[in-house]
Amino acid sequence: MIRFANVLLFAFAVSAFAQNAHEEFTKAVFFGRKFFELKEYASAYEQFAKADALEPNQPGVLYNMAVLLAKSGKFSDAQRIVDRYLQLFPNGAEKALIARLQLELDFQRELQKKRQGDQSYAELFTRGKFLYTRNDLPGALKAFQSAEDPATQPSSTTKPSSTSASVTSPKRTSAFIATSTSRPTPISSQRPRSASSRSKPTSKT
Repeated sequence: MIRFANVLLFAFAVSAFAQNAHEEFTKAVFFGRKFFELKEYASAYEQFAKADALEPNQPGVLYNMAVLLAKSGKFSDAQRIVDRYLQLFPNGAEKALIARLQLELDFQRELQKKRQGDQSYAELFTRGKFLYTRNDLPGALKAFQSAEDPATQPSSTTKPSSTSASVTSPKRTSAFIATSTSRPTPISSQRPRSASSRSKPTSKT
């Protein structure tokens, strides 16, 4: 009888803990949305990261984390979240939004590469002029040739500081699923489904 009572007490404690964790998850998502509306992207990301720690691998939360990282200029981190989303939810409801975000990340990467190339050109051209004034004609010629040769321009995977993506709004079909609209909107305050009824992520074959 005592053992049975202990089992019941333990089950009650586990249930209470799970309920409390889900409430904290809901609050973290709500706070994340509010911080996003205030354009406090770092604070918004902290709240969504907290939600992800409480209930991992919610597709809408992952998408919003990627968007906020991109808006904060942390493009490598955003790419890692996008890759994680695609691995878990290859056919997720946010697939179209993820594709748009991926295009944005690719563009920013290409833009940074171009800017670094322009900077390298200016530096080599300036060096060539300096060497010319020092009568170092071979050195000046080499610098000018290097400036004009695309093969000498450095490539980079470092990503710059802005993106136009935005945080999404949920659907009832999952805890925080975004609507596939042409312009995503901030996450709403809609109550998520309980932890026991959440859909499991799709395994990548």
